[in-house]
Amino acid sequence: MNQEQKRVILQEIKHWRTSKLLPAEYCDFLMNLYGEGESFSSEQTESEQGFVSGRLSHSLNRVLVGLAVLLVCLVVVFNFTWFPAPMQIAILTIVSILPYFLARRQGRKNPLARLGWLGAGAFLVAVDGYYSLWANGAAEDRGALLGVMMVVFFLWVLIGGIGRTRLIGGAGLAGLLLIYFNFLEEFGHPGTASYSLLHLYWIIPFALLVLLSVALGRNRVYVAPMFLLFGVVAIFGPDARMMLYGMQTDLFVQGIVFLKLAVLITLLIVFRVDLRKWVSKLDVATM
Repeated sequence: MNQEQKRVILQEIKHWRTSKLLPAEYCDFLMNLYGEGESFSSEQTESEQGFVSGRLSHSLNRVLVGLAVLLVCLVVVFNFTWFPAPMQIAILTIVSILPYFLARRQGRKNPLARLGWLGAGAFLVAVDGYYSLWANGAAEDRGALLGVMMVVFFLWVLIGGIGRTRLIGGAGLAGLLLIYFNFLEEFGHPGTASYSLLHLYWIIPFALLVLLSVALGRNRVYVAPMFLLFGVVAIFGPDARMMLYGMQTDLFVQGIVFLKLAVLITLLIVFRVDLRKWVSKLDVATM
């Protein structure tokens, strides 16, 4: 057998080994046989070792980059108050925007990771709000705290709408309702108000949220159902307050609560199909 024929046969055997048409041990035997005793399994082993070392080198590079990022973050965190105010604002802005960029990169490939990045961004917005209060010496000011929290919760609603996550949008709406509750406790004198007046207080957010859910639904906004949900929650605001403070409820109040629940359950049963279609259209329209 001349050298050209031997080379062709060895190339074919290598192809069988690479494509796993034959067992690796049998291919090594054939290559050693036609190669007149030369060891080809060691060549393959060296190739595999090179592949493993390449993976280790790549992993090591990623670890080093991660450690470098961690070191920079620690330096910024521990020395943040020493930076000038414009630099602090720039750092907070970049750090707050970064999670939304990463969430956008995830797209629909990994919904859980996308939700995690959006949640991290929402949390950083809250941290930014508290830091602004602390930096201005207003952390103990109840009015300033409620004002900043209102802005934070409103931004959460926007994050939920833009990022298509009803969880964060719903959390923002729940926070806004709590702010409204605190506002009533501060200025509405609910302790001396009648039950009917308390209902009047809570009809305002109920009507506003329901109207917004209809308007947003027409514009195919993904979080529109959350506005409807928390609008329904708002109508039970007076009853929730009475339960929270352990107040006694007479037969009239119990009857009103029963009537509201009966109407709500009836509407859910009657319009359940329409509600499902509405939510499904929003899901499809925002994909």
